[in-house]
Amino acid sequence: MHRLQYILLQILDQENPGSIDYSIALHILRYFEVLEGVSIQQLADACMVSKSTISRFCRKIGFEDYSEMVDELKNAGPSADHIFAYTAMSMTSEDLLPSVMKAVQSLQDTLDMEKIDQIAKDILTHERVYLMGSMQAYNPALNLQEDLALTGKIVFAPSLFTVQIDQLMHATGNDLFIVFSNSGNFFDRVFVNHENRSILKKPDIWMITGNNQIQEDDAVNHVLFIEDNDSYADHPLKFNLTANLIALKVVENIKAYEEKTHEKFLRQ
Repeated sequence: MHRLQYILLQILDQENPGSIDYSIALHILRYFEVLEGVSIQQLADACMVSKSTISRFCRKIGFEDYSEMVDELKNAGPSADHIFAYTAMSMTSEDLLPSVMKAVQSLQDTLDMEKIDQIAKDILTHERVYLMGSMQAYNPALNLQEDLALTGKIVFAPSLFTVQIDQLMHATGNDLFIVFSNSGNFFDRVFVNHENRSILKKPDIWMITGNNQIQEDDAVNHVLFIEDNDSYADHPLKFNLTANLIALKVVENIKAYEEKTHEKFLRQ
């Protein structure tokens, strides 16, 4: 799926159906395949708004203007996610459950539990924790946020690109970001201008991904690789199970800390 489609679908999920932004996003999605040939005036007329309103909408979703948004469509090659979607959906309904069982076994055999434990410890030692993901990969982020709330650890899971960008732009070295991204292209979608990625050197970042080409570097401090995460049965199932494991590890670490504190109290 194209980066712009992700952004527009999030607008539909977040905005009131009667809002202007909702109407503009819906029109662009409906005419996505022919958007390169649609002028800003034509789009404005279709949405019954002014050209300046279209321009403001483009800036809101991360582009300088309407032309830059259309240029992104011209310059974009085939999306890895788009190719993945056709491959993933090729199985039959009869194949799904056996494939799910195989996927769970694969996760158990290959997941790095030491890294799961480190993520849990990082969650507990950082005051501000942000969970992020796009589309299917946002579900495990949201599930992990809900599970952590039950432990008393409140974390943030912004879904809109504009909010995600704002949180990253204002991040400090004390902040932790855990990003679920099967393709590993999350930051390419978030940042239109790649020079803005220099800000990623500030916070602590975990990337949980199915892309084994993603390496730990200045931008992504830590990588948890989810092996063979390339079919409809694997994704987002493996991400969701990984999020569950992280939540359980957080609970285990809290209990271990409480037991150690209690023992120390008894010895005094």
